[in-house]
Amino acid sequence: MLQAASHAATARKCTKRTKTPMKALVKTEQDFYKGKIAAAQFFFNRELPKVAAQFNLLASLDRTTLDMQDAWF
Repeated sequence: MLQAASHAATARKCTKRTKTPMKALVKTEQDFYKGKIAAAQFFFNRELPKVAAQFNLLASLDRTTLDMQDAWF
């Protein structure tokens, strides 16, 4: 669950970071943001697809630990 949530949060951050308008930046900043965009593309293509499987696995598991109540201890 933690890894899936982390990947979802990272995807959100990558999306926000790559929205910086490239035309408004000077040449050195363009190179920096092109690197950010390439890293985001890698993440979206290689890591983010794992999230759906992780959440599906979590949803299909036994809920015993999630349904525990403090009073039972």
